[in-house]
Amino acid sequence: MSALQLPPIGSAAPRTDAAPVDGPHLRVVPGPARDPLAPTSQLQAWRRRVGLGLVLSALVLLGAQALASGAAVTPLPVSQVTTVVQPGETLWDVARTNAPAGTSTADYVEQLRSSNALDGAVVQPWQVLRLPAA
Repeated sequence: MSALQLPPIGSAAPRTDAAPVDGPHLRVVPGPARDPLAPTSQLQAWRRRVGLGLVLSALVLLGAQALASGAAVTPLPVSQVTTVVQPGETLWDVARTNAPAGTSTADYVEQLRSSNALDGAVVQPWQVLRLPAA
């Protein structure tokens, strides 16, 4: 009985028992063009319709629940402008940067405090502040 000799892993030793390759062994057979999303059976089409109906029903129920809860967000008026407090920035810095021409920084700090309901002059990084109308 003879032992089967295998080449070491990673070696590029040619196989002597393999048939010579003279061309491609796979061929493309043209067939009818078919939409890959088209249902293949009536049952599959029915399942898709039922699934779509369930998803749409869930979305309608969630929307109705959100409206009924009164948690609707009131959009900001188009004319209202906001700014974001950057790290290390103070309310005075925001006022100095955004105050309209002819308005003192101290007056604009007070306007910022009143329009944003701030108790003091302390602001946090990334806090959104409404800028008073000019």
